[in-house]
Amino acid sequence: MAVREDGWLAERLGRPAFTVDGSALEEDVAAAGFYQARVPADDVAAVQRLSALGFSVVDTTLTLGRTPVPGSAPSSVVRAKPEHREAVVEIARTAFRFSRFHLDPEVPAELANRIKADWIESYFAGTRGEHLLVALADGRPAGFLAVIAGEDAGKALRTIDLIAVAPSAQGRGLARALTGAFVAESARVCDEVRVGTQAANVPATRLYESMGFALVRAQYALHLHVA
Repeated sequence: MAVREDGWLAERLGRPAFTVDGSALEEDVAAAGFYQARVPADDVAAVQRLSALGFSVVDTTLTLGRTPVPGSAPSSVVRAKPEHREAVVEIARTAFRFSRFHLDPEVPAELANRIKADWIESYFAGTRGEHLLVALADGRPAGFLAVIAGEDAGKALRTIDLIAVAPSAQGRGLARALTGAFVAESARVCDEVRVGTQAANVPATRLYESMGFALVRAQYALHLHVA
């Protein structure tokens, strides 16, 4: 299907939401709602086709990957526990600036924050992902890393679904500690680990490259808001 509904996102936005296959879309988009698409960076024809329908590029997503190697996680990184829930969800609500929703001028910041908070709530509810790592500082959650399993071209993958550090704890190496723990624990369960980040998020890209990740692909993220 070229257009499919996204019920989870629709519930958060309060209006219909759809994911579009930009390479296969042939019909016009007319129904009211929110539309999202990802297009390979070299598929200029698809970007032009979507732009003609009113879509706008809001983000360029960079996917990076590497082979995991065994290692030990720092003691400050643990698996999430129920008692971490409130603090971790609050980190998700306050720590993001570069997501495609935060970069979209038609999405209010409060709504973009709620999407991230609810995203992490779904991990604690057991409805998304594989597990959640938490970085502790002074015994309290100060960052998290959400892990999702997948497959690509016959390779077993583990992907960083979402990662964030509390604004008050940034600059203390917690993102590096979380990523290092994720790479180490993945060595026995998958062939490759991956992470997606925004081209606008230069510090994150530099961090991943310094930890041995290399570019796998680049995609444009496009949004369309139909009243």
